Amino acid sequence: MRVSETLLWFTLTAIPFVAAAGQPLHSALDSPSSVASAASDPLNAGYRLEGALVRLQRGRSEVAVTAGSASRVVTSVLAEPTLGDLDADGDEDAALVLIHSGGGSGSFYYAAVARNVEGAYQGSNAVWLGDRILVQDVAVRRGMLIVRYLERATQEPMASAPTIPHTLILKLEDGTLRVQARLS
Repeated sequence: MRVSETLLWFTLTAIPFVAAAGQPLHSALDSPSSVASAASDPLNAGYRLEGALVRLQRGRSEVAVTAGSASRVVTSVLAEPTLGDLDADGDEDAALVLIHSGGGSGSFYYAAVARNVEGAYQGSNAVWLGDRILVQDVAVRRGMLIVRYLERATQEPMASAPTIPHTLILKLEDGTLRVQARLS
């Protein structure tokens, strides 16, 4: 078993017990609270991103930077949502990656969840993944969201292809998506 596989196994096995013992492992920088709006499809839900509510329509949101401006802030879903039970209620929730571009050169990636509450999807806060990364896999296992991606070293130019593997493990706690572990 490789070191990264061992760390992932340990994280998926140990974190539920640590969290259950009243000692959750999460980042204090995560955005608070879930979004109150609900939709019949996770691609049409609202998500809290950079402190603002972003409402998607068919997986996309596009708004002017300022009134009358030609510059647009675009948020879109990277791929089809990954389904799995993320809130331990027995139904399938949706995990997704959002790409957010504010008119500059960056394409900022975030992980988010849409909880299935009686057939309506409620979007969560979005958790930062990185700028111009390469997402390799999004999975739901044992109630946790696992995002595997590649990014660049800090000294590498943004024009370089991402090559450094990372895994981010997140959990939905009281409607808020929180980081449980970052593996490099």
